[in-house]
Amino acid sequence: MCNFMRKLHLYAGLVLPAFILMYFVSGYILVHGPWFANPPLVKVTQEYPLAVSAETSLAQMSIDLQRQFNLRGKRQPPQQLDDGKLRFAYVHPGMFGEALVAADRSTVTVKQETMTWRITLNQMHRLYGYGGGWLYNIWAAIVDLCAASMIVFALTGIYMWYVLTTRHLLGWILLGANVGLALFTIAYLQFAR
Repeated sequence: MCNFMRKLHLYAGLVLPAFILMYFVSGYILVHGPWFANPPLVKVTQEYPLAVSAETSLAQMSIDLQRQFNLRGKRQPPQQLDDGKLRFAYVHPGMFGEALVAADRSTVTVKQETMTWRITLNQMHRLYGYGGGWLYNIWAAIVDLCAASMIVFALTGIYMWYVLTTRHLLGWILLGANVGLALFTIAYLQFAR
């Protein structure tokens, strides 16, 4: 059993390094953003005439607008604004697109922003969920695989430590301290004002 756990621990550990490195770099830049140069965003805004059937659903309209104006990224849920306009947003690491359809659906204002490298890494750090195309689904599957690998890595490490060592006091103290720190952090972030 211990040999199987050792191999499982090894292979789970081999899955993690590239993903952890990317998360470390993007998280470090996210936390210490002011330390890095942040050139201005490149923004382009244009207005176009629009002919949309009244029967077209918002989901289909979002797809059509994305194709027509080459708005890259994952489609966000459409929003109806208080003034009757429809807002469609598209998020892609390094780019943000928005199509704002007039209340009478006769015109659309298309905004595209090209992000800086710092904001791109920030978006990659926060990218989540399935949907948005095959590339996003691959990314989400990799995130799931890495999350499962982290859990397996931790559990097999605890098992091997317990089975292979005779002195457990220091290990229990360290394990308890880490679990306590994690629970405290979760509680603090949940309930702190």
